[in-house]
Amino acid sequence: MKKRLCVLLLSLCCLGGLFAQIKNSPVVGEWIYRGKNETCELEFDRDGDATIEVYSAGTKFEWEGTWTVSNDEIVFNVNRVEFENKSFGQKEERKAKTSQIFRITFSIVNGKLTITCPDLPQEITSGLYERYYD
Repeated sequence: MKKRLCVLLLSLCCLGGLFAQIKNSPVVGEWIYRGKNETCELEFDRDGDATIEVYSAGTKFEWEGTWTVSNDEIVFNVNRVEFENKSFGQKEERKAKTSQIFRITFSIVNGKLTITCPDLPQEITSGLYERYYD
């Protein structure tokens, strides 16, 4: 019983530390990239939820999950993917549960977020994002 209590307390302390890292991270907020043919939005919430949305020529891709952060890396644990296509007056929609992890290297310089990650799907733009809101 004491051993279980110690493990539980240790787990809660670790979770508290992770939430403190997220809450105080400069990454928290919504970031946007506007390209010629696509818009990509990254949203990292203080509660540990994260969403990446890509809009391009009537098509929308969305990845949802949770995130953690270290000095220069975001770990995005994706648990749901959604695809929506509106073209020629028709709507096609697909949703799927998934289990993917993206390790995204980032830096913030002059208020702009730069991300790189070789594992990101091709629809997600690696590059320079501007803060959309905190």
